[in-house]
This record gives sequence, C-alpha cells and structure tokens, in this order.
Amino acid sequence: MKKILAVLAFLAVLGLSSVYAAENSDKGYISVNVEATEELDPTLVKISFAIQTRDKNPDSAANINKETSTKAINAVKALVDAQKGETIKTTSYYLTPEYAYKDGKRNLTGYLASNTLQVSLKDVSKAGKIIAVALSNGANSVNNLQFILEETNDNCNALIQKASKGAKERADKIAQSMGTTVTGIKSISAGCSSSSNFGMANLRYLNSKAEAAMDSGSSASVPVESGKTQLRAYVNADFFVK
Repeated sequence: MKKILAVLAFLAVLGLSSVYAAENSDKGYISVNVEATEELDPTLVKISFAIQTRDKNPDSAANINKETSTKAINAVKALVDAQKGETIKTTSYYLTPEYAYKDGKRNLTGYLASNTLQVSLKDVSKAGKIIAVALSNGANSVNNLQFILEETNDNCNALIQKASKGAKERADKIAQSMGTTVTGIKSISAGCSSSSNFGMANLRYLNSKAEAAMDSGSSASVPVESGKTQLRAYVNADFFVK
C-alpha cells in the first residue's frame, strides 16, 4: 500500500510539474537592466607610501632603509588616531640587487631596499597633511591613494530597491507598447558596489605637487581633494509577459 501511495504522490508531483512547464512554455519574457547611483562622501582614506634606499652594500641599503622608515613612521604616527581605528603598517618589503648592462654584460651596481607603508585614516581631511609629513621624513612617493565608502548596506539596499522599482516600471512600459502585460518574474539578479580608486593620472599629479612642496622646503599640507564616492546598484530582471 505504501509503495502505491508513493507512486501516486510521485505521479502527482510529476503532473504538477508538467502543468507548470506547459503553462510557462508559451510565455514570452522581457529582459531589462537598470542602474541606480548615488554620490556620497567617503568615510575612509588609505594612503600607500614607498621608502626606497640604495647602496652598493646590501646590509647598508637595508640599514639605511630601516632608519629612514622609522623616521617616517614616527612622524606619521603623531597624526594617526589609533583610538578611532586609524592605523599605519608595512604592507611589503624587499631587498634586491640592481644591474646595469654594457656590451652585453650584466654588471652589479648595488642594492635596492624598498619598504611600503599603508596609512588608514577615518578623518579623510588629514590625507594632505599625512602625505606632506611622510614625504618630508623620508618617503619617496605616494604609490596609492583610495577614498572608500564604508558600511554601505543601508545605502545599497535603498539603491537596489530604487533600481528594482525602475526595472518593473520599464518592463511595464515595454510590455504596454507591445500590446501585452507583465505577469510575473522569470529571474532577477542584483548587486551593489562603490568606486574607490584615485587613479594613476591623479597620483602622478599629486606626486608632482608633493615634490614641488618638498623642494621648496614646505611641510604644509599637500592639496588633496577627496571628491565624492559613487555607489552603484544594478538590477537585471526577466519578466514573464502574456
């Protein structure tokens, strides 16, 4: 008896699946892609500095780099508020030989020691001052500068909701123009992201301004404009129509 009931249950499910497939097999659908964006003030800035030193002796190159890095770290630390979660840390270090080529021969010219430091600031307005202090105390260049928008869940949810509403409205308009109506959702995907890169062209400009300030002996803040960070939400949806 149990086997008979199991077979009947299976046939019932199979029958419902067949009916559902039959109902939807003749349905057309509309695909829409909608974006929603918002520009917000960044809440975090990450600055990456390089400290590079050279010497014909590897130990000397390393020791000089250590001394220079310590000077830069101590100067920057004075402006970093650890209680607010601001940090400074080494993200990479390497010591490598350097060569010059002459008449097809490779000749050792010395050694390069490179220490990369990253500073994370909650107070975005301090970026220019931090850069000036780092470069005044041994850093050679700014390798990377990122303005980041943190804790975007609420903003993302609102933007996704806006994009979803736009997707439904667009599908309705398309369906109406084609003499049909939207009857349901076939599939939907959504996401949210923010842009945070400063850009290499801006970095070159920033380094040139910083170099000019250092050459003049100024330790004032290097001009840095954070601008706005764009938050982008998207919705890709397929709507059944009939």
